[in-house]
Amino acid sequence: MADEKPKEETFTFPKTFDKCPHCGSTRSFVEVALKKEMERAGAKDIPVLMSAECTYARGLFPIRLVALFEVCWDCGGPYAAALMKFVGASPSMGGNGPGRLQRPR
Repeated sequence: MADEKPKEETFTFPKTFDKCPHCGSTRSFVEVALKKEMERAGAKDIPVLMSAECTYARGLFPIRLVALFEVCWDCGGPYAAALMKFVGASPSMGGNGPGRLQRPR
């Protein structure tokens, strides 16, 4: 059966990661450092420490890939908190503008 094609893997976005892949801790730097300020403000969304994006602008519908990164409070290891894919027009990220992305929950 050499003619069989491998089954195509399907991906669901956003893909989120709630714990450090290095040590398993669920405490992130941003959550620990801003806990009191977030509680005082009644904030439910966690700001993102770092983000990276790539836009593949070929054809009518550009594809934008966004990765949101966090740092573990316990071991200091960096890790991806969320991976997102957008097709078409640039999405509004909660009205916060660049550098103020929120981690999806």
